[in-house]
Amino acid sequence: MKHKYKKAALKCHPDRVAEEHQARAEEIFKELAKCYEENDLQRVTEILEELESGNLLFSIQSIQEKDKLLQIVLRLRTKLGQLVSEISALKENETYALISQIESWEAYFDEKSKNLEEEITSFTR
Repeated sequence: MKHKYKKAALKCHPDRVAEEHQARAEEIFKELAKCYEENDLQRVTEILEELESGNLLFSIQSIQEKDKLLQIVLRLRTKLGQLVSEISALKENETYALISQIESWEAYFDEKSKNLEEEITSFTR
């Protein structure tokens, strides 16, 4: 019963519907809460079914759109968490530690170039 109540409450909560439907949603929400308090499983189930089928006086389209947006936000937060973890792992990498200490890339590459030239000349002798 608790699961059905919560599911129905999310679908008819006045804060989750378009402004023009808030009064009707509040009525339905209050009826749902009363039925839940009275342990009227049958009526809670009926209200949930009516909400899911769209037979109540307001459209649940705005609720569905908000649910979709919330799912997108959840997905993006999950992806953000994964990216933060990957960045942390990269920063702990030994190679990252080495290159992050380089102050001047130009000087670094000049030195590497000199070293390579010296190696080449030592092999050609």
